[in-house]
Amino acid sequence: MVLTKKNLKKNIEKIFKVNVTKINIINKQNRTKVTRGKKVKVSGYKKAIITLKKGQSIDLTTGI
Repeated sequence: MVLTKKNLKKNIEKIFKVNVTKINIINKQNRTKVTRGKKVKVSGYKKAIITLKKGQSIDLTTGI
């Protein structure tokens, strides 16, 4: 599944029953890291920053 802002907004609103106002997606690139003298590849990832309507929040301590 492709991570797009529209898909992410629809799924967050459906699962957590909140109103999403803004989504920012950050792409972290692959990088190399030296560990004990060896080069190791650290894979990249995507991070989503989601802004909700004022007064709403998501409680991550409860199960889905």
